Amino acid sequence: MSKKTTLFAITMVAAMPLAFAQAKPLRAEEITTPETSVSARAEIRKAELETKKTERQELLAQKKTALEQKRCEAAQKRISTKAGQLENNRAMYQRVYGNMDSRLTRLVARLDEAGLETAQLKTELATLKTMTAKLYADYDAFIATFKTTETAACEQTKEGFKAQFEGVRAQVALIRADRAAIKDFFNTNIKPELQALKAQLPEETAETTETEDAAKAVKTKAKVKVKQDDGSQTGTETDLSADEAGSETETETENEQEQD
Repeated sequence: MSKKTTLFAITMVAAMPLAFAQAKPLRAEEITTPETSVSARAEIRKAELETKKTERQELLAQKKTALEQKRCEAAQKRISTKAGQLENNRAMYQRVYGNMDSRLTRLVARLDEAGLETAQLKTELATLKTMTAKLYADYDAFIATFKTTETAACEQTKEGFKAQFEGVRAQVALIRADRAAIKDFFNTNIKPELQALKAQLPEETAETTETEDAAKAVKTKAKVKVKQDDGSQTGTETDLSADEAGSETETETENEQEQD
């Protein structure tokens, strides 16, 4: 075999892999055209925008949650303070009506000593005690319900908190009705009975009683304004005026409530 033939054979053998490699078909994903390149870039850009949008939403949600927590904690503090004020008013109720009962009881004893018929007056005083006891019970229930709104300020929605506070308002109305009933009963029943009995006393004794009544007349007024912001990121404000919240104690015991 000549040198040329040998050289040619060697060259052909070396070139065969290259020829086969060039003839190998490309996969579809390996084919890049201007159209597919633009589409890929658009998809990447879209994915990046969606990621940024999600991140912004998550950041806003975190800020909102922090703000809501701050508001509800502030509301809880206000509710706790107002609950303490209501408890003070409850104690004032008991003190005022308790003093009234004590004075009336002493007066009945003096009327008994004067030999007057006080059976009807005693019956009316027993009824008055029952009415004041109901007021105390209703006020205790009101305070208990009011305190539950402290938890609701953070745990309930705006609508849920409003619904719960409607129950508080219903109890407020009940307390106002109790107080009005007590006042009406005193003016309608007890006061006329006392005046009738006093008219039966000897003149000297009646004058002494009137002088003591004027000297010991008491007028107690306690007013508390309860302003409740639900604080549960709702911006709702619920104003309970002193009288509406049943926390205004206004008892007049001048000549309406006979002193001993």
